Amino acid sequence: MSKMTFSVLLLGMGWMLIQSCKTKQVQPTEDFSFKHYQSITLDHGDSLVKFHISENPEDIETDFSKDYYWFKVDRIGHSQGQYTGKLLDGSYEVIDQKDKSLMRKGEFTEGLQSGQWIEWYPGGEVIRAAYEYAEGEKEGSFLKQNPTGSPLMKGSYSKDQLNGKVDYYQSDTLQWTIRYRMGVPQDTIQ
Repeated sequence: MSKMTFSVLLLGMGWMLIQSCKTKQVQPTEDFSFKHYQSITLDHGDSLVKFHISENPEDIETDFSKDYYWFKVDRIGHSQGQYTGKLLDGSYEVIDQKDKSLMRKGEFTEGLQSGQWIEWYPGGEVIRAAYEYAEGEKEGSFLKQNPTGSPLMKGSYSKDQLNGKVDYYQSDTLQWTIRYRMGVPQDTIQ
């Protein structure tokens, strides 16, 4: 093979390699903005708090009636209708340092509690309470239990108010049911 044939072959292979590595540029049909999160762990001696904050410095329009959770200078704070520092945004966990069990777990969306929140008794095996949140307000079913795992109370919330039937238990036995309408008791069902 002559030097010229070898050079043309090499040049052709190089051109094919460059063509195969090119990426097609696609124009998005929507404007997608992606948040960048920072994971933080605070050591409180007896517990670890693991959470996320959004790295995007966005001004969030707050609702004065809601509690916002934020992080500033090695502490988590909360305030009604406003915030200082960076809003909690993403998963949140509190872990017992002694036995490494989960004590509390939930989610934040732009500083507001969202999704399912669960709190455990020491040891992390028995649920103390479970609530559903939407935009910082209790919304949906909830459960409270005693340390043996028996129910104490279960029912539902709407816009942070007891709503619908709420069952009250004592010694594993349903004692009474109260029907609520937006936090106001309507009647008792035996």
